[in-house]
This record gives sequence, structure tokens and C-alpha cells, in this order.
Amino acid sequence: MKTEIVMAVRGELEGNLERTALAALEETPVRIIQDGTETTIKAIPGAGLFAPWSVPRGPGQARHYGILQSKADIVILTDGHMTFPKGWIAAIVGRLSKK
Repeated sequence: MKTEIVMAVRGELEGNLERTALAALEETPVRIIQDGTETTIKAIPGAGLFAPWSVPRGPGQARHYGILQSKADIVILTDGHMTFPKGWIAAIVGRLSKK
């Protein structure tokens, strides 16, 4: 099953977002949705960065946009300041495939 992480971000500390995205990219593709463009987000190699609108619309709208743009079978929503254990995507997919 194809997976992808969608991160809706606004005002996230650059170091946190970069650390989170790079860790997530070790497991699966990452799509970062910038909620408004009042601050500039530095591109992270390997992650898709999208800024669909200039004025913030809220995390729900940003997540929804990311889900609609994804071609993955499983879309995982995270914030831009998370930490992940190794193999966490495989654990999620394994659980979902048992249902």
C-alpha cells in the first residue's frame, strides 16, 4: 500500500519542521501544506511543499487540501513538530491491513 504523510503547518519553527520532515521521509513521502504565506518556509529536500493560498484558512482546510492532492492509499496526518520511532509506518499499515 502506498502511504504519504501530510503536514499542515503555519508558524512552525523551521528547525522543528525540518527535523520532523526529514525523519518522516526515512519512512514515506511527505507533503507539507503551508496554511497561508505570511511566513516563508524553507524547502526541505525530498518533501513536497505547497502553499495553496496566501491567507490562513486553518489546519483543517490545509489537511483537507493535502489529502485531496495525495495519490496514496493511506494518508497520515501529522504536525510539523513530531518525533517518530523507526518502523512506525509499517506498524500502521500492518494494523490497517488486518481490518
